[in-house]
Amino acid sequence: MTAQIGDTIIYQGKPYTMYGFLPILLPEFTHRYDVRFQWKTTACWRGCISTWEIADDKLYWVAVDARAKLTDKHKYREEKLRLRKLLRQGEITPVQNGHMLKAYYKQITFEKEVDVAFLCGKPAPVFADWITTIIPFSIRVEDERFKNSPSGFQFFRTLYLHVKEGILVETSFEKPGNTEEDSCPWGHHPEERPEYARREVNLFSEEQWAQYKEEVHRALKNAVFKISPFRLGNDKPC
Repeated sequence: MTAQIGDTIIYQGKPYTMYGFLPILLPEFTHRYDVRFQWKTTACWRGCISTWEIADDKLYWVAVDARAKLTDKHKYREEKLRLRKLLRQGEITPVQNGHMLKAYYKQITFEKEVDVAFLCGKPAPVFADWITTIIPFSIRVEDERFKNSPSGFQFFRTLYLHVKEGILVETSFEKPGNTEEDSCPWGHHPEERPEYARREVNLFSEEQWAQYKEEVHRALKNAVFKISPFRLGNDKPC
């Protein structure tokens, strides 16, 4: 299965990609239409990618990248009732009713790029008071405990935003139920991290590497077929 693209969350003025996506709200304005988002890639089966923002401790829906097929359900219902009346009067057959209804459905269906203003009936940003969840995403942090690490003391950790009815109530680096040890980048405290986490390890010396290349080259020469027409470490063909 193709990994799905997550929504974007703007936190403290910086955009991050969240793990997953949040549900969007289609109010009464949009209910006039049968909205069917059209996916552009297998990495986004839901057909839309939203952008959210935390501002003043509130969650807002600020943008959406989506293309949708829209069908006016009111017109479809009216035509369906009209054809049913004709069917009862005997003016059309059941087969004709089905074909005419299907043709009219295609006639009133159109495809267009949609935005937050169209879907909600009011301009963005829209206060997302229907959202109550925990929003996880990776954020770069600094920790002096890891300043001796080869990669430095900057690393990524998962930040959890606890949102209740659109209000940011808590932020934490620990997933609910996890301990501080579980959230440590190396899986344990700095003084307990393994040797490879404290320094770079040279797996091969120059002498060992030369011996390894010689053994591989000998194996290729003795093989039934050669993997490559070039010698290891040489750009000239054999």
